[in-house]
Order: sequence, then C-alpha cells, then structure tokens
Amino acid sequence: MKKATAFALVFSLAFLFGTTTSSFARKSDGKITKKGFKYGNMHYWTAGAQNVKLGSFGNKRSSYGMEVDKHMNAKYFKKKIDTSDVYSIKSSSDKKFVSSAGVQYVGWDGKASYSRTASKKASLKLVLMNVPKGYMKDAINKDKKNALKFFKDKGNARIVSGVWIVMEAKLANSVTSNGGGSVEGITPNGMKVKVGVSGGGKTTNTIEIPKKAVFAYMMHKASKWNKKKLKKTSVKDMKDDQVGMR
Repeated sequence: MKKATAFALVFSLAFLFGTTTSSFARKSDGKITKKGFKYGNMHYWTAGAQNVKLGSFGNKRSSYGMEVDKHMNAKYFKKKIDTSDVYSIKSSSDKKFVSSAGVQYVGWDGKASYSRTASKKASLKLVLMNVPKGYMKDAINKDKKNALKFFKDKGNARIVSGVWIVMEAKLANSVTSNGGGSVEGITPNGMKVKVGVSGGGKTTNTIEIPKKAVFAYMMHKASKWNKKKLKKTSVKDMKDDQVGMR
C-alpha cells in the first residue's frame, strides 16, 4: 500500500512538473500568424513592417498597423536597446515568411542585406531590438516639438518600441549573446545599430539594417498623462498595443 502511494505521489509530481515545464516552454515559442507574429505573451504587428523603424510614430490603423507620420531622432533613445530575444525561422512551418516577397536579411558582416528569394538556403533568425517602456516614455517627452506634440494632439497616437529583424543565424546568435546596444542613426533606408558582435575571430560593431529586414514590430501608446490645469504636459506611463487590441 505504501509503495502504491509513493508511486502515485512520484507520478503526480512528475506529471505536475512535466506539464509546468512544457507550458513555460510554449510561452517562449514564436509563431508567425496570419495577422502578425506571436512570441511569448506578445502579438507583434507585421502589417506595414517595412515602413517602420525604432521610434517611428504615427496613427494606429487597425487594418494595417501604423500609419507613420515621422521617425524620431535616434539621439533621444541612444544606448537603450535590448537584443536578448531570438526566434529561429522554420522554412517548413513558417510559410508566411517564406512566401513574403522582397524580404531581406542582415548578413554576417553586419553591412550587406540580401534578398531572401536569392538565398533560400540561408539559415535565418529573427532578433528583437526593443526600447524599454520607461526609456521610450522619456524619449517622447524629450522630443517636445515632434513626438510629444503629436501624442498630445492625436488620440490614436502610437510609437514603435520594438522591431524583429531578419538576420543570418550566425550574426543573430552573436548579437543576442551580448544582450544590448544602441541606435546610432535613422537613415532613409533603415537604421544603424551599434552592438557587440564577435565569434570566429570576427568582430563587427555597427549593423546596417535595411527597411525590408524589419519583419514585425510592437507599438506603445500613452496610457497616463501628467497634467497642469487639465492640460497634458508630459507622458506619465505607456502601454503596449498588440495585434487585436483596440
């Protein structure tokens, strides 16, 4: 009887911890959906991804994501990006990515971009470059003439706080192992990001990211305001705006 009870207890614990472990694992899995890209508990936008950069702000349009008004100057959130999340693209299951026309990726040298259709055998990953909410809030408040004014005037104002970049797997692994970096500049064709990249005796400090290498993005909105005499003065808090939210 005691043996049976002990066995039942062990079985129950194994089932409990096994289920818990797998459920946590599923939370970290990514999935490309019809409307966006799910990673963890977040559902990122893919509609209009090739038009946005970190710090792009404009009006949210539920049907196609952000309608970009302007791109924030990188000086307002310099040295404040995280690059720790990565997702391996699976050609067998991620059919939406494979069928995407004109998708580019950043190569190992960190400079050139290549057409996905021209190199279908490349091992690719998505890397999340994210500006923490607090830093993005401060950036908006510092950019008084552009971003802050836009947020005050537009009730549907949003800003791009994170972007998933298509990279060659070797580069993606190296970038994410360092965990952070800085946006050096916003260019007409994309962004320049400075990160610590090393491996195999090769080191690259600046990565040039073309617009077509942005696969998905996250938007944030102002959820609370500091006010003076009932007039908005600065953003007090922000909230993410995922696919499916109003």
